[in-house]
Amino acid sequence: NDYRLRELTREPLFHVPADADAEAKMQDMFERLAGASGELEHSLTVLGRDIPLKRHAPGVIWFDFRAICDGPRAQTDYLEIASEYHTVFVSGIPQLAVRDASMARRFTWLVDVFYDHRVKLVASSAVAPELIYTEGPQASEFFRTASRLTEMQSRTYLELPHLVGDFRIADGITET
Repeated sequence: NDYRLRELTREPLFHVPADADAEAKMQDMFERLAGASGELEHSLTVLGRDIPLKRHAPGVIWFDFRAICDGPRAQTDYLEIASEYHTVFVSGIPQLAVRDASMARRFTWLVDVFYDHRVKLVASSAVAPELIYTEGPQASEFFRTASRLTEMQSRTYLELPHLVGDFRIADGITET
């Protein structure tokens, strides 16, 4: 039996709103999954790009939404993370507006890659998944992302094994 499944099914994985209570619940879940509070305040270098992170431990990593979805990120970044980590925490997902179209696109890539590789996602958000991105380019397609976020919280999805295979990119992840 995978003890992580027990931990992931004890409480919601998608916390609304993204407040201090959600952060505390996520911290508690991180510690239960990682077996410790994890290393603090450093960054991960993925394909030559530094991504600040909140915490990490073997198999488990925690990012702030803006660190992982704002700035120069691509699907290959998310593939590298999916190859190394079975569980990813993302804090502070905001409700995205028209001006945030590029962040919405990156978030969609992140969800798609994690979904396809069965990465478990624990997140906090200002709003429910279906309200994250409702206006702007590709907003009409965001319903698929919201649907995946909902499915990723289901017991059926959580029981699926993390897929690690031959999808890593050369010169991928290094800790800094």
